[in-house]
Amino acid sequence: DWCETYKDSLRILPLFEAMSHHYFGFAPYCDEEDFYLYRCGRPIWVGEEFMCYTTTFGGYLGGAHGYMNEIYFVFEQNTGRCLTSADMFDQSKTAELSALISDRMLENAEESDCFWEGFEPHMENVRFEPHAITFVYSPYEAACYAQGHVEVTFAVVEILPYLNEKFTIYKEFKAK
Repeated sequence: DWCETYKDSLRILPLFEAMSHHYFGFAPYCDEEDFYLYRCGRPIWVGEEFMCYTTTFGGYLGGAHGYMNEIYFVFEQNTGRCLTSADMFDQSKTAELSALISDRMLENAEESDCFWEGFEPHMENVRFEPHAITFVYSPYEAACYAQGHVEVTFAVVEILPYLNEKFTIYKEFKAK
């Protein structure tokens, strides 16, 4: 159980309580295989000042295919507060960062990839790891369902100029 594994690394109880309402490792519910639902969560990275955590959920309710989504949260460990993109990124540079994400998405695209025309990347679903920052877009958000999740990854050094200097991750990454 990850709760017991990471409980000691969490700085204060409110953060642990904020995440404990998730069904960790919740197995799919099946009713004669007509439909199923699932949700699970886990920490991605526990840093000095923050924690990146993911919740994955999905199911099948009939139709051509099921659905799945993966959402990332960044919590300050000292307050337990869930941060927003406005907390994490320099708001005066969001258009520039969006263009950078879009360019990288197209650079990494294969011939068979099919992104939505006019898609403008946002910075709401972000995975922070020790040496990389990944912007994640759900199926249908940036491309057709067959494309799956679209992930655009940058080395920390590439994204550092776009981070909010008041953000605890900026300080942690800047020190590296």
